[in-house]
Amino acid sequence: MLAEIQGWISKVLYELIKGVTYANKGQFIIINSGYKRIVAENLGIKQQSVTNAVNQLTKKNILIKKETGVFLLNPQFFGRGEWKDISKIRYEVELSADGKVMRLKDTN
Repeated sequence: MLAEIQGWISKVLYELIKGVTYANKGQFIIINSGYKRIVAENLGIKQQSVTNAVNQLTKKNILIKKETGVFLLNPQFFGRGEWKDISKIRYEVELSADGKVMRLKDTN
């Protein structure tokens, strides 16, 4: 799935990954307008291009939207820390019947 990402979108993804915050429920990225502006400046692209890339990454389930401006890196593709912690986070992501649409299970 990662191989299907277009060149410019993968550059945005790699730049976004630099802003990852690790928490016990996964690896989160806070993507607000200020961070989009920084990413755009770093890559020499328009801020709207960053927004478009985030939308594409969400559509391809590389990023999973937790709430407005907060995204989880899909734990099927990304992980940091000990395997026992990563595997627990993977179980908190629910797949649809077709295996493509993902969302976080309600763990509250």
